[in-house]
Amino acid sequence: MYKEKNKISTEICVNAEIAFKNKAVFLESIACITKHYGYNVRMNDVKIISIGRELITGRTADTNSNYLARQITLLGAAVSSVYVIDDVLSDIVKTLRFSLKQKPALIITTGGLGPTMDDMTLKGVAKALGKRLEENKRALTMIRKRYDMLYRQGLLHTAGLNDARIKMSILPSGAKPIKNPVGTAPGVLIHHGETAIFCLPGVPSEMKGIFEMHIYGWIKTHISNGVWFEKMINVKNHDESILRVFIDRAAQMYPEVYIKSSPAGFDKAKSLDVFFTSTGKNKAYVQSRVNKAMKMLKSLIRDQ
Repeated sequence: MYKEKNKISTEICVNAEIAFKNKAVFLESIACITKHYGYNVRMNDVKIISIGRELITGRTADTNSNYLARQITLLGAAVSSVYVIDDVLSDIVKTLRFSLKQKPALIITTGGLGPTMDDMTLKGVAKALGKRLEENKRALTMIRKRYDMLYRQGLLHTAGLNDARIKMSILPSGAKPIKNPVGTAPGVLIHHGETAIFCLPGVPSEMKGIFEMHIYGWIKTHISNGVWFEKMINVKNHDESILRVFIDRAAQMYPEVYIKSSPAGFDKAKSLDVFFTSTGKNKAYVQSRVNKAMKMLKSLIRDQ
């Protein structure tokens, strides 16, 4: 049994090397490698949708997607797409449906959960999934308690509920409200087939609070690929067109390692940072293949 497994692994690696010249075949080889080592690209695929006119006009920087992408990557999952869209119902519906067609494991939206009329993320989610909107009693209780607490703390002039506050409890049918430890609008979780959709507030502190309290553990439990590992070396060469030849050869030999150079510009120091990244279940194996790829690139550059 061991000999057969070793034979399969060797054949996959050899095929990946030969196939590098053909992008389509190379990607198929990568899929074979991930399957052989127990990975499933789609099952740890994450898409982020940032919603808000203030984002697309440049008035507010989209720091939410940057934070989420980094945290998700560090957890061993893979962000394949980040969308920044207007808080227009048709745009929300279109982007969600497009994302769902690709069957990701997780979609995270940020923004559009508040009490104003332009906060229409949940309406868009309901329409995209073919669900009705309904008042959620758990969400309503969360909102009432939160406003009452803020009133007792002297942060608000009124306690209780009004129409605008009640609006934040109107969720797609089957959705689950998630406690917001910072603000007033609950987060929302809803499933569509194998895809989980988390809707988070757009205020960064609220988004981070819900992510750290609820989604961090969910990702580790459900879709984490295990270990994410990255190393960087600085190369005394600031011409990517020259360095690319060596990077391509190292990537061909180690297709499970993502190798990316990062130029500083010709007016900066005459060097490049090169990053080596890989993920997998086995920490020692992941680190080993990154170190081998890095060692090979250093050797190629030294011997030029």
